[in-house]
Amino acid sequence: MYTAPSEVPAVNSGLMPPFYLAVLDALPVAVIVTDFSGHILYLNPAALRLIGMNRDSVRGHQLSDAITLLDGTSRQAVGDPLTRFISRSERPRSGEFDVLQLARGVEIPVEYSCAILRGLNQNSDGIVLLLRDATTLRELAQEATHDSLTRLTNRHQFELRLGRLLETLRPGDAHALLYMDLDHFKEINDTYGHAAGDFILCQVAELFVSRIRERDTLARLGGDEFVLLLEHCPIALANEHAEAISRAISGKEFSWSGVSIRLAVSVGAVAIVSRTQTTSSVLAAADRACYAVKRRAGTGRTSRFARFRLFPAHQQEAQPIPTTRRHS
Repeated sequence: MYTAPSEVPAVNSGLMPPFYLAVLDALPVAVIVTDFSGHILYLNPAALRLIGMNRDSVRGHQLSDAITLLDGTSRQAVGDPLTRFISRSERPRSGEFDVLQLARGVEIPVEYSCAILRGLNQNSDGIVLLLRDATTLRELAQEATHDSLTRLTNRHQFELRLGRLLETLRPGDAHALLYMDLDHFKEINDTYGHAAGDFILCQVAELFVSRIRERDTLARLGGDEFVLLLEHCPIALANEHAEAISRAISGKEFSWSGVSIRLAVSVGAVAIVSRTQTTSSVLAAADRACYAVKRRAGTGRTSRFARFRLFPAHQQEAQPIPTTRRHS
């Protein structure tokens, strides 16, 4: 992450003296200079490479004709950074993995900063826009926050998200956490190998993703354990989500090298209703609920429908409803 100064020292000879041009041309960061109307006056070679255009084709054109910036999370246009900077509707900033949308349809994750350029072109002012290709940085950030196999949120990032939710919990808020553990998954690894197990885990992750709301957070804790944070979700609705997930898993026929594989999932749950709860206590309570369901379910079948009861935060032990069994 980098941040540009709010102003750049004066440049008084023509557009820029050769010394400044040589420095800018050598920078690995994309530099675009415009006037206050947004007309492009200069691009360094890094900027030309980034946007995939030549200097003559864009000089004098509006910056908005060449690039569009999208919010990296919402995918909504963030507006012309130059216009927002000039109007002071936002402070000089360094964007965090916004998306640069080019005229040819290509999208690139970027960081950007704006600064005032004083004394440009015989004492008129201009704006300098710095753009940095953040593809590698985003990939590193993705690796730090997501599970390498399933690409779901990883445990560390999930715990941070849960912690933030607990810190902002208000009276009357009701959230829930589902703890999901695939049954007898070790047998798949032992019988068909770890490659088969990894393939099935990815398929399970995709199925989970298809069953959740956009605001929910799904993570893989490790092995065959997954957690789902249901925000602003009353208990009855949390049960419905869990039942839908359980049915989806038990009703899905997974396949590996021509072999049909059936799975079942044990689901434990905890209500998140008190700021006295901690990240570790919530996860531990949900884990206990999941274990209780798995322990009562017994063995000797290929799938089951796991039912449970959400319990108040002050209770120490889960109270799972006995499982309905379906024998093979």
